[in-house]
Amino acid sequence: MKMDRNSFDEPAKVIKRTDAPQQTVYALTFSEAISNFFKTRFSKENLKRFIKDNFPQKDDSLREKIRKTVMDVSFVLLVLGISYIIFYYHGYRERISVLGNWQTSIESINEDELFDFEIKKLWENVKERYPDVEFPEGMALKFADLYAVNQDTAGILSISEKKLWFPVLLNKSSRSYYMWKDLYGEYNRYGNPFIDYRCSIEKGNLSKNTIIYGHNTHDKLGFNKLIEYMNLDGYKEAPVVTLETLYEKTQWKIFAVILTNSTYEADRGHLFTYLITDFSSTNEFMTTIDGIYERSMINTGIDVKEDDKILTLYTCYQDIFDGGRLVVFARLLRDGESAEVDVSKASFNHSARYPQAYYDKLGLTNPYEHLTEPNTFETAENDSDSAEATDSPFVDAPEDVPSENEGVPEENTAAENLPQEEITESDGGASPEQNQPPSEENPPVEPVVPEAPVVPEPVLDDIVAPEVPAE
Repeated sequence: MKMDRNSFDEPAKVIKRTDAPQQTVYALTFSEAISNFFKTRFSKENLKRFIKDNFPQKDDSLREKIRKTVMDVSFVLLVLGISYIIFYYHGYRERISVLGNWQTSIESINEDELFDFEIKKLWENVKERYPDVEFPEGMALKFADLYAVNQDTAGILSISEKKLWFPVLLNKSSRSYYMWKDLYGEYNRYGNPFIDYRCSIEKGNLSKNTIIYGHNTHDKLGFNKLIEYMNLDGYKEAPVVTLETLYEKTQWKIFAVILTNSTYEADRGHLFTYLITDFSSTNEFMTTIDGIYERSMINTGIDVKEDDKILTLYTCYQDIFDGGRLVVFARLLRDGESAEVDVSKASFNHSARYPQAYYDKLGLTNPYEHLTEPNTFETAENDSDSAEATDSPFVDAPEDVPSENEGVPEENTAAENLPQEEITESDGGASPEQNQPPSEENPPVEPVVPEAPVVPEPVLDDIVAPEVPAE
């Protein structure tokens, strides 16, 4: 049915009055309106209603209590998750920014393009800015500002193809000081890549093995890029590592990439030892190199000779088994040797040797099982500390591993490890047993020669950070 304005039975009757107001006048101001809004929305009655509707009450049924509890827990977890993401992202971006600024600052100075008088003038300016800092003799000008911030600065580690660039630090008084501290000595979950405290980075006096530790944080702020060396293409992309110390620029050719263990349990009571800074003999050095080649996932074709020095890049890799360690080894360029590497000769090593835990996890047979007969031993209460790797060469027995200690490990002064003559002197004379002449009942006692102190390697697990002491 079509309707129009005249379809209604009776039109509205409107009476116009001359005394009616022409417009409505609002008496409330803006601030009063806001105040009324909050009073009505956040009144005690509304708060009580909100609590009753969202939190379990005594008179609620069991089903309703469960529903409200699940909802409340989910909301709390959501808030905590969002807060963590914001905190993580903020710290990540801040760290990226700091590294970028330092990289720009350091790479902007090239002493090869400056005259001697310019370098001298710049050094004068630096010493005026930092009068309380004693700079090492012969240090490169580019590191002046960085060294003024932290005198533990040892240089820069970089792999340009991997976009890996880090200041590396060296603290001689602690083996793991920068595991959870940044360049400024403040607590940071990323820590900062650091050199083994036993190493030397003096000009012309590099250690036989320079060891650098770094977290595997699965982002740009750690040694996560080393994971790419587990693939052949990743190695071919960047076969050379650059380490600029305070005094010189050095380049190193990668010769091996291994996946190894940090606990005795992971390889049936055995542990491959490679964290040795200065080897006791050429034979020990070459034996270690042979063991590295045997475990390398990549056949690089890069040889290592007796007189070579090596670089060890160390990080965690626990994606396959607990306590896994990914280690990249490189050797220093020889005098007159080109930094170019013929990567066409490289191949994947399908017969690389891995810890027993690797084969167990993947359900494979260990072809090297005959080389590691199982050792049985009791695990200490704090097995995460007692079973850590050592840097002492060829240590297989877990009882030789000391507990974790901060700072430099103390020398072994236990009486039972001292020679018998030393025990005699410390006791003020020989024991009655020693004064008796040797016989069948009292055979001569051979003096016990003390073993070298065993130093545990740093543990770079990123799962749980230590508590931060209050300021």
